Amino acid sequence: MTRRTKLTAAIGLAVVSSLAVGAALAFAVDPSGMKYPKLNEIQMPVVEKFTMANGMVVMLVEDHELPLIKMRALVRAGTIYEPRDSRGLTDLMSEAWRTGGTTARSGDDVDELLESMGSSVEGWVDATVATLTANSLVENFDKTLPVFADILTRPGFSEDKIELAKTHMRSVIARRNDEPMDILMREYPKLVYGADSPYARQYEYEDVNKLSRAQLLEFHGKYFHPGGTILGVCGDFDAAEMKAKLESVFAGWEAKAVNYPAIDQVDMTLTPSVNYIEKTDIEQCFILMGHMCMRLDDPDYPSFYVMSDILGGGWTSRIFKKVRTEKGLAYSAGGGLMSEYDHPGPFYTFSATKFSSTHEAISTMLDEIKRITESEVTDNELELAKNGYLNSFAFKFDSVDKILERLMVYQYYGYPDDFLQRTRAAIEKVTKQDILDVAKRRLHPDKMVILAVGDAGKFDKPLSTLGAVNTIDITIPEPKEAAPEASQESSDKAADIVSKVLKAVGGKDKVLAVKNISNAFKASVTTPGGDMVLDAKLVLAYPDRMRLDVVTPMGTMVQVLDRDKGWMSGPQGVMDLQASQAEELRKQIQFDQLSVLKALASGSAGAQYIGEIDLDGKKVHDVIVTMGDDAIAHLYVDPSDNMVVGNMRKMVTMEGPTDVTEAYSDFRDVNGIKMSFASVQRAGGKTISSTKVTEIKINPPLDAATFQKPQK
Repeated sequence: MTRRTKLTAAIGLAVVSSLAVGAALAFAVDPSGMKYPKLNEIQMPVVEKFTMANGMVVMLVEDHELPLIKMRALVRAGTIYEPRDSRGLTDLMSEAWRTGGTTARSGDDVDELLESMGSSVEGWVDATVATLTANSLVENFDKTLPVFADILTRPGFSEDKIELAKTHMRSVIARRNDEPMDILMREYPKLVYGADSPYARQYEYEDVNKLSRAQLLEFHGKYFHPGGTILGVCGDFDAAEMKAKLESVFAGWEAKAVNYPAIDQVDMTLTPSVNYIEKTDIEQCFILMGHMCMRLDDPDYPSFYVMSDILGGGWTSRIFKKVRTEKGLAYSAGGGLMSEYDHPGPFYTFSATKFSSTHEAISTMLDEIKRITESEVTDNELELAKNGYLNSFAFKFDSVDKILERLMVYQYYGYPDDFLQRTRAAIEKVTKQDILDVAKRRLHPDKMVILAVGDAGKFDKPLSTLGAVNTIDITIPEPKEAAPEASQESSDKAADIVSKVLKAVGGKDKVLAVKNISNAFKASVTTPGGDMVLDAKLVLAYPDRMRLDVVTPMGTMVQVLDRDKGWMSGPQGVMDLQASQAEELRKQIQFDQLSVLKALASGSAGAQYIGEIDLDGKKVHDVIVTMGDDAIAHLYVDPSDNMVVGNMRKMVTMEGPTDVTEAYSDFRDVNGIKMSFASVQRAGGKTISSTKVTEIKINPPLDAATFQKPQK
């Protein structure tokens, strides 16, 4: 499990479940007027709490209903302690902690052992805490406990699992701009907390590439110790026997002093801003706005919570009724308060609306926020919001392990054991005047941080009517391959090789005369289900237009880049390309074999000779070509005939940037230029595709509709 703040989780959940939340709240007040009796008091289980000799706090709860035992360890080792120059370290730990095994067992051996018993052990690291859990049948507990203890105290972090985890992290980066809600959930915390805050920090490919096993071991060795750990065990056991087992298995975990670094305090200065992220391949504008607010233990929390629920808590809320029911601007709209235990969280509202009603939706939400600061809510609104909270209260105590987990969290953050009961009592006492008072003091319609993701060219009014607009660039930076330091000798050698290459392929003038090219080919693509042979046609119009038609078993798929925009079509219809897809097509044009030669022939690309490598058993020259924006490709040149027989560049795949090598063969003359009619692509030492060209045309006439987007 990777780290996700409560803010991002709540926003994502709220978007898809506001109807369900509203339905649940509707039961809080029966429309028939029937009054329900006060709920019974929660019956708390007996918790035996003690501190082991090494300093670990242990909380035991016997529950003999089922022959199960559950364990949970909370360790003071969250992302807040992640070094600033090691971004992504705790996410990597989340990925590789459990899978990486222990110093005694490999991750695969642990998998096999746990599966044979029907047990589970899982671990992850959040912003403020690292968590390890285990579930076991009573009969297998004595075998599960040592595995749990070893993963907690002696993790292996095997290199193979670390590399697998890093591959997954890269794939998350590669896809992070695909969905608008993912963008909102990632970018909004940066605006309210600050981009360098551990509650909003983002890692890039280069950060992932720098992470190592040594850093994981250092982080674990520094922060994982018994004095910073709370262990909870609940299930079918005898407390005295369990205490003896735990003291035995954790006896070797030695206490130590830890100097925790100071954590930057959240800046509570409320500075309004209007922020925009362009995403033109979607049909709606996604809006999130709010401001930093309070912690869970703030004295104003009960009143503010009830107020925020009335404002945006479900289908009975003011924002939902106004934005969706009355104006029909959005299917889902709402908001809430995301307070945290140890640091302030934001108040927020959200909506997803068609582009042509973006400004209206924002203005409507702002009007409702302002209105609740000006006059008292109604008796019905107050009763509905309070009963919605109070009637859901029992579900926070509907299992013994859930109660124990809550008590552990309170222990971890220094809250009283009855904190939730105190909050319930405070909410019961909230009045309409309390809500108006807290709204006036703590809700600031004039200091909202607004974020909109969509196509501003289609908005009903410019965002600038709300204030100065800050446009956020979410381009994913690719890891840079630094070209070797240039020397006159390497430059001269490269110039000589390039001159021979241009002459060998047909001459500099012929290369520069190529304006567009089309070719038909059969591609054999390696998939998890086996090789798939596809018929395809590619049209390139240099420098920035291309069309690729591929016939697949599901139908013909088309991808087009037309200068600054792109689209794709298939059996499901026509849609705009996502930014990452369009960028990859731009690079396909930039790194096309003829495109590189044209750049070299025109002098717009630089070249350096860096030596020889082995390509398919043949020694070839390795020439690094650097183009416009420092994009780098390796050209492999056969010294026997000066033909380019391969290249290598980084490509963004579903697993992130990967070095992809393409080897060329079967050269034939096409209009006086030697072109390759066969190629093989490899990544990570494995063949991912091979191509057989059936026809190449240079400078064919192009139909005006070639790159034109069809009607939907």
